[in-house]
Amino acid sequence: MRIESEGFVEVQPTYQHVGYVSAAVNHNVLNQQAPPAGVFFGLALMSIVLAMMVQRKIGRSHGHPLSSVLAFAGLGLFVLGWARMHPGVVLHWRTELTPEFATTMYQMERLCAETEAWAAEHGRLPTADEWNAVHRNAEDCDGWGVPFEYRRWSEPSPFDDQCYEISMSSAQAKRIGSGYKKPICSYHLGPDGLFGTDDDRRGHPALGSIEFHRADLSQFRHGRTPRKPRPRS
Repeated sequence: MRIESEGFVEVQPTYQHVGYVSAAVNHNVLNQQAPPAGVFFGLALMSIVLAMMVQRKIGRSHGHPLSSVLAFAGLGLFVLGWARMHPGVVLHWRTELTPEFATTMYQMERLCAETEAWAAEHGRLPTADEWNAVHRNAEDCDGWGVPFEYRRWSEPSPFDDQCYEISMSSAQAKRIGSGYKKPICSYHLGPDGLFGTDDDRRGHPALGSIEFHRADLSQFRHGRTPRKPRPRS
């Protein structure tokens, strides 16, 4: 794999991008995983069924304290299950990036650098067909194994000053959860093209969740060197 951006060239084995995951994710946290969402949903269902059984057994029209407690416990467990299923795809127990999400952001940075290096060599950005011909393979997919999407624009984006966009697929965005249907795009990385820096455009729920929970990004290995700001006329 050859990475070139702004005069920086690095040749790596194609598998090396996986190596940063161990640095980006704390192993102690990974070994203390929270229960999966299905456990919370199962316990919630059991609590609600027990509440109904208690209510039927007692036979009171105005309810019974035990059935109310069980019903509220079921509701709380359902909420925990929902919270575990959605933000858990991006953050591992609120403090560390999941390996899949970290890989996705690394790959997005790397593909941006390669796209800009191609444009510098050819004097123009690649067309969608040219880009897909090179990057529609397993090595260039996101952390869940889904290919990225590429688009060109007629003028620079106000968010990152670039005339192209690399993003998750629309179908893949839905995988992250109902609150994250808007795809994460390269312009969210900001003018420097790096994830987790001060110029990021945080107009996405997943990125806002990372900031809100103060996730540890100190060990995140970037897929490119910082992009130099475009000179202003």
